[in-house]
Amino acid sequence: MHGNQVLIGYDTRIGDVETLVRQTELLGVQHVDLHVTGHGGAIPDERQLLEAAETCRAKGWTFVLNIEGSPLGWDLTPTMMVGVRETALCQGVLLDECDWQQLNAHWVLPQTENYNYREKHYFVETEGMGLQAAYEAVLAEAMRRNQRYLSAGLPRLASEHLYPVMMHVLARAGFAISPKVLKETWGPVMLAVALGAAKQYGTDLWVDVDECWHPERFGHPMTRYQSGLRLAYWMGASIIHTEGGRLSVPGGRGLELTLQGGNLRQFANVYVPEHPRPYTFRDVRPTTAIIRFDDTCFDIRQRSLGEYPGPMYGHIPVEDTNTEWLHIWNLLSHGYLRTDSISHNWETKLPIARSLFAPLDNVVVYDHLADEEDLRGIDWIFLTGVEIPPTTLAAVQRRVRAGATCVTPARFLPAEVQSRSADMVTLIPDGTGNWVVPKDFYWLHYECWTNGPRDPQLRNALDGLLGPEDRLQYRFGDQQLRARMVEGDPDLLEFALVPVR
Repeated sequence: MHGNQVLIGYDTRIGDVETLVRQTELLGVQHVDLHVTGHGGAIPDERQLLEAAETCRAKGWTFVLNIEGSPLGWDLTPTMMVGVRETALCQGVLLDECDWQQLNAHWVLPQTENYNYREKHYFVETEGMGLQAAYEAVLAEAMRRNQRYLSAGLPRLASEHLYPVMMHVLARAGFAISPKVLKETWGPVMLAVALGAAKQYGTDLWVDVDECWHPERFGHPMTRYQSGLRLAYWMGASIIHTEGGRLSVPGGRGLELTLQGGNLRQFANVYVPEHPRPYTFRDVRPTTAIIRFDDTCFDIRQRSLGEYPGPMYGHIPVEDTNTEWLHIWNLLSHGYLRTDSISHNWETKLPIARSLFAPLDNVVVYDHLADEEDLRGIDWIFLTGVEIPPTTLAAVQRRVRAGATCVTPARFLPAEVQSRSADMVTLIPDGTGNWVVPKDFYWLHYECWTNGPRDPQLRNALDGLLGPEDRLQYRFGDQQLRARMVEGDPDLLEFALVPVR
């Protein structure tokens, strides 16, 4: 791993090897995300792919093969696999934005049309399936595809995520997880979900800092782009790559860096070496955990079929049980995140869209299979969604009896306390901890004038849960990361490490 346990690179298409070399050397990075396919569902050109891989080998650059746009279900050919394996620098094969392509096949998009994905789902067709069956089908197909690469001696597959969903099911399948920040979804939420998935399943965590936003290739100002790079770094990612915008333009000497390219070069060659990171994402020590079945719900508009955003796993409309966790995010973020969506940065407190900042205090998301080791050090637990198995619930109860507070709908209460029916809010002591049962999760809604839920009993039960409203903070090993807005500017973040005993 290069400087401070992180690889820093950018997204480019295979083809002109000379331009690849000039631009990579100009940027001063040592990692590239190689898009090996074009639009229209084209199969990658074997000669170009192997030439690009060999060029990276000769230069000592690590690389990822991004197969976005290839025919559904397509994987590298045996010849490609052998050639890539021999370079020994490939970090994996990336399924770019595979989450939305599983969910949104019914939505007419340039991508679904250009890739020939219209009315086709990325992993498996889920029409007629229930939620559990759809989850299991996606998991099985992801495991099958991943095993093909592992059996060929190549690194595992990786999944790039536009939304904060499907990270756990794919991490369980052995994928490296690569959330996007700056894209349509709140960056801190993407990272909290990814941290939990990577920690729970022991997989790798990459981050894509994406300059695109909706149809705009240049969707973000440079202050936000710079802050996005730094946030990805301080959250412990092992690979950070950027896409969108334009990093260089033709000039008098062949290529010249744009402002964006200059920012990437400065980040990789000045900022990172001058700011050693004494940890990786693997050292995260969360104190708050949301536990839920990975149902792919992130927006109340997923109630319908055929519109954006697509329903769960592409065919299953959401219900109230699936949207409960939106209220949890609203609470944990001091009201920055809305109760109807955690996508598209629909602001509640900030005056602009597309912002990067939201205050969270050491929060991760685990799926329904979280165990006792995952819950070590957790003081606040939120149970939600459609399923919590008995083994997970038993691990949660042991943590509650050791002093944690668990906020849960009544349906997940252990059998011995189920008889205590919920009024508007029910508090149930258990060992040295407590179960907190709101009658409805909307009661968790963060009210600005009360600095928490409106109900005083619920607000008192959650006293100590929320960190400072002006700070995003996480603990990694013996260091606490603190990120703040500079002079109230959500595009400009400053970062500090504070030792923790």
